[in-house]
Amino acid sequence: MTPDALKAALERLPLREKEVRVGGRPGQWLATVISPDYEGVPDHKRQSDAWGALLNAYGMSVSREVEFVYTFSRAEVEEMESQAANDELIAQAAAGS
Repeated sequence: MTPDALKAALERLPLREKEVRVGGRPGQWLATVISPDYEGVPDHKRQSDAWGALLNAYGMSVSREVEFVYTFSRAEVEEMESQAANDELIAQAAAGS
């Protein structure tokens, strides 16, 4: 499996405004799917949908190729980015004192 093939399979998820990222290496691919449609959707449902799409595309062998698929809403990503920026400011302030 190539990263492009993994990305293409996840891009077929029926989600609005989705962003799909793939990284890692063969046998340990990591993917991230971001969509506003994930807002309020439980993690187990997000994971079930993502892994279901991969199983449909590649069968059981996908479990030997893909390490994990992260699924986030746009709001969750923005919150994480904001927290990371705050953490950086705190670290800079602590280093300067």
